[in-house]
Amino acid sequence: MLRFTGKAEAYAKARPGYPDEAIDYISRLVPQDAVFADAGAGTGKLTELLAQKEYTVFAVEPNTDMREQLAFTLMSYKNAKIVVGSAEATTLPDHSIDVITCSLL
Repeated sequence: MLRFTGKAEAYAKARPGYPDEAIDYISRLVPQDAVFADAGAGTGKLTELLAQKEYTVFAVEPNTDMREQLAFTLMSYKNAKIVVGSAEATTLPDHSIDVITCSLL
């Protein structure tokens, strides 16, 4: 968790995004009203793409520095909420999520 502290801005600029085909594929698998939890959301590369598709997304991120960058990324999306937590302990209520994503590159 601490390995990203102080690196979020550089991480957001340097880390590649996800291909449109990947998001389109996910969209075909779930209903339009699906609620996502993006565990380990980082700076929001995947979270933003899901929010653009108008899904409700809870971006779960344990690192403070990453959450600050995540807030910047998601500030124009009312359907995306940032949650302090981890993949192991999201802090989200039971049965409140339809889909869990955890993306790595």
